[in-house]
Amino acid sequence: MAKPLIVMAGASSGIGAVTARLFSARGPPLLLLARRRERLEGPALPRPLCRRVAVTDRVAVEEAACEVEKRFGSTDAIITTPG
Repeated sequence: MAKPLIVMAGASSGIGAVTARLFSARGPPLLLLARRRERLEGPALPRPLCRRVAVTDRVAVEEAACEVEKRFGSTDAIITTPG
């Protein structure tokens, strides 16, 4: 069975950053969306795909989701955190 694909917005700080690290440690494919992409990348999150996207930009969110779904299959969970 494939691991679930998780799309997460607001992962660059606070509870979103903590949640992203926890998911990353468990190994499912992640698409992390944030306005501050540089805060998403680094040694603490070795595997996620990171995209600089404001969640208010519906077209950009859809494009990022389509990109990752082509690679990993359909999205299993969408998580948004306060930004």
